[in-house]
Amino acid sequence: MAGKETGKSFDNLIAFVSDERVSSIPLSRKDTYKSSLKNPRDWEMLGKFAGLDKTLDRVGSDYDLTRERVRQIVSESIENIHQAQSPEVQTEHPLGSFDFRKPAGFEGKINNSKNKEVNLKIANSVQEGQAYDQLREVYSGEQISAARQVFARRRMNVPLKEKIREKFGELENPDISDEEKQRLLDSITTQSTIEVLSSGENSSIIFISAIAREAGLYFRIDKVPAIYKVIKELEIPAGVVPHVYQDRKRGREVEYNYYVICATDKKRAIEAIQKAKELDPLRINPVVSFGKKNTRDVRAGELFTSGNYAPLEKLIFEIAGRKVGGNRILRARNIISDDCPVSVHQYRRGNLSNLYKIGDEQQLRIYLTKRLKALGFIK
Repeated sequence: MAGKETGKSFDNLIAFVSDERVSSIPLSRKDTYKSSLKNPRDWEMLGKFAGLDKTLDRVGSDYDLTRERVRQIVSESIENIHQAQSPEVQTEHPLGSFDFRKPAGFEGKINNSKNKEVNLKIANSVQEGQAYDQLREVYSGEQISAARQVFARRRMNVPLKEKIREKFGELENPDISDEEKQRLLDSITTQSTIEVLSSGENSSIIFISAIAREAGLYFRIDKVPAIYKVIKELEIPAGVVPHVYQDRKRGREVEYNYYVICATDKKRAIEAIQKAKELDPLRINPVVSFGKKNTRDVRAGELFTSGNYAPLEKLIFEIAGRKVGGNRILRARNIISDDCPVSVHQYRRGNLSNLYKIGDEQQLRIYLTKRLKALGFIK
């Protein structure tokens, strides 16, 4: 039996008509209803309104009737059915708790939006379980994004996540075999599936990069395949999901792999990474901070991918002038001392890179000006 809400609502009406005690009334008792219920058309109209995703307007168009006339017929039909119920059912489903103003359904909501035909097709495809990658074969990214915004504004529940979680539900079972885990991980083929399974507090998969950082490794993204190889060699189930995206800056498609393991294997994977000797070179942070003491470790990935840091040398040249750009004394470690009011970070692998946080530029500019004057490079 459908649940009943407090107050007045359309859901209460649905709870009433779907109650098995109401829907199973024998035909002999239906003869006691008012004459209006003996018209097969009225039964059909009530069924379309209450049982299908149709508004009063759409039901009326099927029978060439106005919206108001359909509302009258549906209301009278419900009242007649209600009168034929036992006192127990009438008390449990009071007539005054029914609201005949039907909320716009899934299709109705989309039909009220711009590009309704495209939005409806995308919505139906999502409900059928199609992933983002499959939708992109037919629709542009802009069309899919616009449809998603329509869904969100109209509070529409598209059960894509539920279908994916149901399909991969066994990944959350700590008792399944490694063979079964590997089979499920190998069957993950789309970015949308990755996003669903890795999101939320109860995620069923975890990125190997996140596990490696928690295990104390310092690395750039190009080292993840090596960490994945170690995990596989230790016979821990792990998956690789190829992904291709359009790099607008480079003007071409770029291939990228997601490396994942089951969330239930998190502790097992961390212990394996911590014991792997071949990963020892990644246990030393290649980023050294000087100047103001930093309260936490800064990782290379943060320096080069967050967009929050800028090269120190460029700022020095801007203040001192290009004419002293090749002078070794102008190296960061010779300029930045312990009294610097901000932190400067040096990446020690490959070519040395010195970077500072963009938000600290004003303080750093004042400090560098004083230091360069003290060193005799500017007046």
